[in-house]
Amino acid sequence: MERETWDQQVGEAQALQTDKNADAPLLRAIAASRGMDVLELAGRVMANKAGLEVVSGAVLGQKQAYEDRLAQAADVEAVRAIEVRYALPGM
Repeated sequence: MERETWDQQVGEAQALQTDKNADAPLLRAIAASRGMDVLELAGRVMANKAGLEVVSGAVLGQKQAYEDRLAQAADVEAVRAIEVRYALPGM
């Protein structure tokens, strides 16, 4: 369920960072239920977004590089020779 609201959370967090009185019903409800300040929650949402962008970019880039190698492989042996390693930023 949280994943389905991610775009809304980011939109509301961006609005709150511009105007602390912005309409943000979802984040305000989450913050109230957690007993925390909505602006702190907005900051956390934006930090999560930034982290996800870095990791997603790294994973997608690696996936596409492997797809390129597979497309260039001439035969099954060439496919078997492809070394698979994943690296995540900061890990």
